[in-house]
Amino acid sequence: MIRILRIKRNFFTHKEGKEIQEIIGQISKRIDALQTAKQKAIESAQKSEVEEIQTLTSEEVDFDLQNVPIPMKEVKQEDGPSIFVLPFELKREGYVSPAFLRDPEKFKEHEPIAPEIEKKRSEIFTPELQDLISKVNEPIREKPDIQIAKQEIEPEPISTNHTELGPGYMKWLNTLPIRERRKILEVLDELRYGLESEYSFILKYYISVFLDLKLYGFAIHYYDRRNGSYSPFVTQGLRERTSGNMIFLYDDQYIGKESGTYSIIEITDERKMDRFFRKKFDPIDLEICTSILTIPLSNFGIPFRFFLFFKDPLTKENAQEIENLIFHSLEPVIPAFEEYDRKILGELFRDKRDVVSSRVHLMRIATDGERGLTRSFKIEFHGKNFKTLESLRKKTMSQISEIIGPEDICFGIGVGAFGLYTRKNLEKQIRSLIDQTGNPYDFVEDIYPENGKNLFIYL
Repeated sequence: MIRILRIKRNFFTHKEGKEIQEIIGQISKRIDALQTAKQKAIESAQKSEVEEIQTLTSEEVDFDLQNVPIPMKEVKQEDGPSIFVLPFELKREGYVSPAFLRDPEKFKEHEPIAPEIEKKRSEIFTPELQDLISKVNEPIREKPDIQIAKQEIEPEPISTNHTELGPGYMKWLNTLPIRERRKILEVLDELRYGLESEYSFILKYYISVFLDLKLYGFAIHYYDRRNGSYSPFVTQGLRERTSGNMIFLYDDQYIGKESGTYSIIEITDERKMDRFFRKKFDPIDLEICTSILTIPLSNFGIPFRFFLFFKDPLTKENAQEIENLIFHSLEPVIPAFEEYDRKILGELFRDKRDVVSSRVHLMRIATDGERGLTRSFKIEFHGKNFKTLESLRKKTMSQISEIIGPEDICFGIGVGAFGLYTRKNLEKQIRSLIDQTGNPYDFVEDIYPENGKNLFIYL
């Protein structure tokens, strides 16, 4: 910025003042021209930059990279991944494609192959030569393939595959009809090759063993020491309700004392009317069958028992023959029986003694009915206050527990409700205790066998 000072008149002569004014005017013109030129230069530079900066498409960048390979320098860091340094040798500004960063070798220029060399190669490397090379490179697997094929094709020698079975079992097996014997050997082979689990093996095996007995159905029960009863292990030909409910106690009244020999359960009209017997079976099974043959395996140290259902009456001679049949057939299945028993025993020893004893007691009551007079009571207090009802229930149950016997049971049912199972006639005492609370209540009593009702009938 040029400051123009006011010049006092009469300080210069008229001529000198005129010359000074001309000089100042020329300087001002040159300054204006210089600023104009500078502005034009800036505008020109900006215009050229706009023309040079272009956004390239991915196809243009790939084409540019293919034609002009860019050397890339890899710088490795001590702690961290490598850094690829790209030189600034692109013809113009753009983007480097991820394909180039993944595989730079693909974008390098390869030297062109002369036509003479290419022709010579095509004459040498023919399709026939390629087939020969592929055959030579294949691994040699002829001997193992032949051995495997032999193993699959060779028939299984029955006599050598079952040499681990005792002579007594093989002698019994040879006395069976050919069809039944073949079925048994097939099941044994399936077990030997691991095609069947122990559970399904036992079921299939005895389906084959009982092939000629004309059974309606059969069940194999396991003696569960946790509740002192025989429960179904495998069943065949029986209805679902029978398979789930057919539970017998040790020394049960229907199968008799444990003596190691067979017993016959006759399905009479009297038995069909027995609530404790009837609830074990489906009504259809009871209507069709007339007798059940049960055979224990306790003499062999195995806690299992067979139950065979027959449509026709069973004689003692037939029962003895069937018992011998089962005893002779046991050898192959004893390991499977023992394995299952070991599994259950492992669970048994984890139970507490008081839990085991209570389960035995409850199962005996539910299954056998104790063959005596029993009473069950249900008491429920009226009201809507939760705390009050629970307080009444706990207080009354505590008082009742002091007057009942060691085999009696007092148990909670719900809010303000509890049940009592006892052999004693405690109705008056219980009512007296409840009346002392002054709260209204419902009192229901069932007596067995006078009215045929029992708390455990439908368990």
